[in-house]
Amino acid sequence: MGLDPISLTLISTALSAGMGLAQQRQAGQAAKAEAGYQTGLLTRKAESERDVLRENSRRQLIEKERQLAEVRVSNAARGFANSGTQLAVFGDIGSRLDDRINQSASQAMGQVASYNEQKRMIAFGETQRKAAVPLQTAGILVGAAVKQYAGMKSDYNTFGDKANPFGIFG
Repeated sequence: MGLDPISLTLISTALSAGMGLAQQRQAGQAAKAEAGYQTGLLTRKAESERDVLRENSRRQLIEKERQLAEVRVSNAARGFANSGTQLAVFGDIGSRLDDRINQSASQAMGQVASYNEQKRMIAFGETQRKAAVPLQTAGILVGAAVKQYAGMKSDYNTFGDKANPFGIFG
């Protein structure tokens, strides 16, 4: 007692469509997990970059004060007064050190902005993936219907009226 060709075709089509939908769901879950992992990684990188920026800025400010103090001590040892040219020298040294601090801060903030942009692109990709799910589902179902039709037509061509799913009508 075996299954008739129509039943086999129906079972085959249903299994194929079910497996396609299950695979689609699994792929979606995997993509979502990967997006979450990448977003978390980028968040940690951005936080680390900010921490490094804070520490480097603090160290550079300490170094700036140390260098200016050395110049003051050197000038005082030579008997120079802190006026005129000496104040311009202090200003120039301070300005160069401030520029170096600002440049490193700008680079770090640029890197943080890059991480944030990557996170936005991941979120956009996730939105696009979710929007494509109904079309993918429809494609799987249409493919199953076409497979079912082709299988039934093949069964009819092979087995004749015994496999005619519409044989009850005429």
